[in-house]
Amino acid sequence: LTGAIAKQDRCSARQIVSTATSLLTLIATIPFLLLAAWLYASNVAHVRWAVLGREPGIQVAVQILAACFVVSLPIALVKRVQLAFQEAHRVSLWDTAAGVTGFIALILAVRLRSGVAGLTLAVFGSSTVVLLLNYCVQFFWLRPWLRPSFALCQWKTATQLLKTGSFFCCLQLLAFLHTSADNLLIARYQGVGAVAAYAVVQKVALLLLIVPQAAAVPLWAAFADAVARSDGEWVTRVLKQSLVLLGMYGLLSGVMLSATGKIIIRWWLNGRVDPGAYLLVGFGLYVFVSALALPISSLACTSGLLRWNLFYSALAILSALAAKIWALKNGFIPGAIWGMALCLFLLYVLPLGALLLRHGKARNDCPST
Repeated sequence: LTGAIAKQDRCSARQIVSTATSLLTLIATIPFLLLAAWLYASNVAHVRWAVLGREPGIQVAVQILAACFVVSLPIALVKRVQLAFQEAHRVSLWDTAAGVTGFIALILAVRLRSGVAGLTLAVFGSSTVVLLLNYCVQFFWLRPWLRPSFALCQWKTATQLLKTGSFFCCLQLLAFLHTSADNLLIARYQGVGAVAAYAVVQKVALLLLIVPQAAAVPLWAAFADAVARSDGEWVTRVLKQSLVLLGMYGLLSGVMLSATGKIIIRWWLNGRVDPGAYLLVGFGLYVFVSALALPISSLACTSGLLRWNLFYSALAILSALAAKIWALKNGFIPGAIWGMALCLFLLYVLPLGALLLRHGKARNDCPST
């Protein structure tokens, strides 16, 4: 989509948006219809509802949740369209509006004692309404020429989108292993009681990474636009600048976490959690490496090197998983984050960063590529 926008090809852009909308509608609708048919047409449906409870409100809540999913999935494409136009600020504003609206609706639902169904409608229904409003503003007011149409859906475009989507699906699965497996592994090999200190420091580290993550969102669209225009010089220059700036932020944040994290966490939790130095330094290193990885990942997802991004991501995360298991089996809990940080740096940041810089240099030397 960003490439079509860069070339000012409105027909191709609308075709891509229409095809993506059709695919998402299909993905959302078919499972919903199959589930509804199975629930209401078989005897097993009564057992399933019994599992959910005898309270009718729970059944209504499940139906509301399913309906919100079906409606939200295709219209959520509007956020990707805004990012393609480098309008990350619009995405943030609409997300903020959805959060505020949901909070107000939740307070009203609690005060009115509306039950489970009312709470579900307040939380998920309000977000869906705001998303639908964003969709209408984008495609009926700001850019009516980009409005999706099922008649413009093409199989060739759908095949390309599904192929690219499969890569991103694999990346999401790897991201789940990256961010969510640690606590489960610690609980498995060292017991549930060992999770507390690790989880607390992990939350602080993720909080420090909000800034580079926010910076990576507009970088993604900007890189995609520059690559579509074959502006390799700009891509290389901005990648280097991003690595320097985010690397400095990551270094300062990591040092701060390593030096003051113990004092802050003990004060905040009244001494109930006492993280060790190895754990804090490990997460400090992880913050630094992650800050470097974010701009590399943003460029690798838009520069025709998506396969290499998936390869190095799988290499780093699966190697880190093996390192975590080995460290935890030997009783070294900080080894979980040390393994992740070192593998991410050695097997992702260094090789993929070097590959992207060489790729950018090749574009500078041969603009036609």
